[in-house]
Amino acid sequence: PHNHGWLLWPALAGYLALLHADRENTGRGAWVALAFGPAFYYLSLGWIHPFLKSFGGLHGVPAALLLFALCLYLGAFHAYAFLATRLLPARWFPWTFPAAFWAAEALRARLIGGFPWNPLCLPLTDHPALLQPASLVGMHGLSALIVFFLLGAVVLWRERRPALAWAWIGTLAVAAAWSALTIRMDDTGERVRVA
Repeated sequence: PHNHGWLLWPALAGYLALLHADRENTGRGAWVALAFGPAFYYLSLGWIHPFLKSFGGLHGVPAALLLFALCLYLGAFHAYAFLATRLLPARWFPWTFPAAFWAAEALRARLIGGFPWNPLCLPLTDHPALLQPASLVGMHGLSALIVFFLLGAVVLWRERRPALAWAWIGTLAVAAAWSALTIRMDDTGERVRVA
């Protein structure tokens, strides 16, 4: 959700904790992944419902059902990412899931005409300093880095290593602070004229 980006972090951490707990249960993990997709996309794509009403002539329930179907389709990519991790041993999940997530987001942006909107890194657009790694790894890579760091913290916490989990999160905070210090965003007071 673009206006409520802060909600993403605890929701994503909870989602990753559930996936990590179910990393050896293919069916349940896939259902968790599939359910997270519609929850995430329905909140972040709420603008589609009024759009369908205003420009598509669909009102109420049909517009909501169409939006839910789109969110379910987009959520299926999360389930595909989880299922792809099952090809390797479960102990590799903290490494394989971020990679599979990257592939799923990239595929979602291109398959059947693509739907490149609302990547997981979207809430970072309010914080340009945090977007800097995208210049190295791209938009989907930045989403995968978010998953990697949060999943790392979740795994360390679940393994009863809270000090390491906080150190892991601290590493991310230091990287974000370094990024913020290296980007220059001075307000010169000049107005930009277009056309």
